[in-house]
Amino acid sequence: MMSELPFMATENIMMDAVKLGGNRQELHERIRELSMEAGRNVKVEGKENNLLELIAADPAFPMGLEELKASMIRPSISDVPK
Repeated sequence: MMSELPFMATENIMMDAVKLGGNRQELHERIRELSMEAGRNVKVEGKENNLLELIAADPAFPMGLEELKASMIRPSISDVPK
């Protein structure tokens, strides 16, 4: 599950980046591209999931690695029971 967690946190990451001034549509596309790269790293090359590192290194996302890790543990609004 931990290897999939970064993929599940992408909505939170994207919304945090939008709040910091990013363009939602452009960020969505970058997350899609970076997710595909991270997925290839895991499935084809047998490496660890490096999605958060890829996002942290991308200038489109104004957040560091620690902020991205915090996004993984914070539930999204859709996770809150009604």
